[in-house]
Amino acid sequence: MKEVNLAVIGAGFMGSVYAQICAELTGTNLIGIVDVDRKLSEKWAKKLETQAFTDVHDILRIPELDGVIVSTPEDYHTDPVISSANAKKHILVEKPIAATIEDADSMIETAKRNDVKLMVVFNSRFDSKYVVAKDAIEDGKIGEVISVKTKRNVSIDRPYRLEGRTTPLFYLGVHDFDLMRWLLETEVVRVYAEATRKRLNEYQVDDTIIATLKFKNGAIGLFETCWVLPKSMPSGFNSDLEIIGTKGVVRVDSFYQGVTLGNNDGWFYPATSTFNEIHGRIVGNLELQVAHFVDCIKFDRNPLISGEDGKKALEIALAIMRSKETGQIVDMPIG
Repeated sequence: MKEVNLAVIGAGFMGSVYAQICAELTGTNLIGIVDVDRKLSEKWAKKLETQAFTDVHDILRIPELDGVIVSTPEDYHTDPVISSANAKKHILVEKPIAATIEDADSMIETAKRNDVKLMVVFNSRFDSKYVVAKDAIEDGKIGEVISVKTKRNVSIDRPYRLEGRTTPLFYLGVHDFDLMRWLLETEVVRVYAEATRKRLNEYQVDDTIIATLKFKNGAIGLFETCWVLPKSMPSGFNSDLEIIGTKGVVRVDSFYQGVTLGNNDGWFYPATSTFNEIHGRIVGNLELQVAHFVDCIKFDRNPLISGEDGKKALEIALAIMRSKETGQIVDMPIG
């Protein structure tokens, strides 16, 4: 069976990771990297022995191209996704799917019209810890779900690096909104949120957001995200999930990932789940998600995570944003 030919659009931090995964993944051929910054695309193209482009449309004209991974900022997802769909190329797009519901709808509709697969990056669904939790719920081991609580907090170096370009809801929260929908298999019907700003006033973004969520099946949820933890935090993420049911409870803790490193600089919990270089190649749940996307192209399967899933997570984020700004309960779906 022929190799699946992929291109990466956006050669920033995440784009460079995707490019390396595509270059290393068995049965996949990286045929190009696109970025408006020619120096950036050429840097990674040279390192990975592929072609560099600055214009999306140039790479989309390559007949052999099967699919693209869009890793530009969310405000710049729409044009490359719609252009790729119109060029009949399958698409894996970084979270959140877009910055607005209107843009998400345009992407979804264009992909459907062109019979193109549209998948959104929510790599937690490929993390074995969350899959175990999903299996426990589906097998009835904790009974009917009563409540779900998530926390996804990171150190302040993240918003400093992003310089106010995005919000913690888009950068962090959408992962948990997708997880809640996937694990509970139900929709959010209303939200209420509060936020505070004390550290990141210079960027006009929130430090911390806490929200309550009500689900269609009667369960309630509590969501917390914060990205102003000290840089000295030993783990890249201080995140966990707890689901309480009528018969039991299931918890996922991602703060300590099984490895401890200590030296004169301090104590650290290195990340082991998302992506790590092992024996010369990148592995982890991000690689598993790209491999799933490749299999969907190769065997004409529907992706585990659809464009609609991406839209639903975005809608929850926007509802929470509206609630924290107005101080009001917001019903779903938002108008």
